[in-house]
Amino acid sequence: MKESIKSCQTFSKDSLRSFLVKKRLNMSDSEIAIKSNSLQELFLEKISSDNSIHSIALYSSINKEVRTGCIHNNLILNNKKIFYPKIVGNNLKFVESNNLNAFSVGKFNIMEPESDKYALLGDIDLFVLPSVGIGSLGKRLGYGGGFYDRVLSSTKKEKICSFIYDFQVIENFFGENHDIEASKVFTEKRVIYFN
Repeated sequence: MKESIKSCQTFSKDSLRSFLVKKRLNMSDSEIAIKSNSLQELFLEKISSDNSIHSIALYSSINKEVRTGCIHNNLILNNKKIFYPKIVGNNLKFVESNNLNAFSVGKFNIMEPESDKYALLGDIDLFVLPSVGIGSLGKRLGYGGGFYDRVLSSTKKEKICSFIYDFQVIENFFGENHDIEASKVFTEKRVIYFN
């Protein structure tokens, strides 16, 4: 299985995306919980000493993505601002929301804040993105809609990170020019930094 991912240069983006999503969907709920908890602990440990981060954009997990609930609760306790993405038309916007009960199902069956008080990108110190995979240079493989690629195209790489399971780290995937890059990726096992 690992060899299949390593040789992904022969895969199209669509087939690689399909392969990784299917592998993720085959994970058990207990495996998701254990790996998500490990990753969230690692993330909170790393950012707790970073005094420059006052506001973080998280995501509402779907289809067995890494969960973010523990991070949300911890950030509230530490008086951080939390933002979530919301699709408006064909654009992705971010809404401040500390209350997970004030969410409803939006486009693509993703839970989104009900509020329409949109934030400026400059108001957010760190963007945490869900990803289908991350390549060896930090390029993000998303779901194919390009929402994050468009909205964060001018955002400094240092402000972008991603949560994935370790098997979603893809060697020999270099992405395309429009694919955004993460400065770091968190998995349940490690943090990978990209220059």
